[in-house]
Amino acid sequence: MLREVGDAFSHATDVAVQEGAGTLVHVGRFDLAEFALVLEPDEPLRVARRAFYAGMVALADALAAHAPPEKSITFDWPDAIRIDGGLIGGGRLGGPVGVAENEVPPWIVFGAMVRTVAMGQDEPGLRPSGSALDQEGFEDVDSGRLVESFARHFMRLIDVWHERGFGVIARTIWRGCRPTRTCAATLLRMVISLSAP
Repeated sequence: MLREVGDAFSHATDVAVQEGAGTLVHVGRFDLAEFALVLEPDEPLRVARRAFYAGMVALADALAAHAPPEKSITFDWPDAIRIDGGLIGGGRLGGPVGVAENEVPPWIVFGAMVRTVAMGQDEPGLRPSGSALDQEGFEDVDSGRLVESFARHFMRLIDVWHERGFGVIARTIWRGCRPTRTCAATLLRMVISLSAP
């Protein structure tokens, strides 16, 4: 865990080779859940990128586990998560430079950030496009609990992926995607790239 400062994603990419798969880096802040997970795929990069979608679904599942009833959790593609329309965070995926699409990368990193507490003196609703978990009615969800919940959901999704295939994750993404052309185009590109030899 990094203490209150630092960049979890950058740190995870810096230590990926030494620490290996399963390394979870978390920045200990009260206003932001920031974390990154090192993965070591056994598939070519073009296929290994699906880990991003698994990470986003795990993040949405972790949020849903702590959400008040009737909260809408949706994706804006390629990388944003909204609660009742307010942007609360997102995810990203990175890996070593120079790995070709058909090569197996030695590691990749999924990282995410979620605003847990709204900072400043703004009244709720003043910035309708952005939000934080406290403004959305989440109670007792600090960054540590959210990261723990993400890790549990991610491990479950990886198990489902191996047992039943990636289609289960893709269907979850489709259901959680806000109806936009960008979302449909992204999912179509994902299907096309996965079916290519």
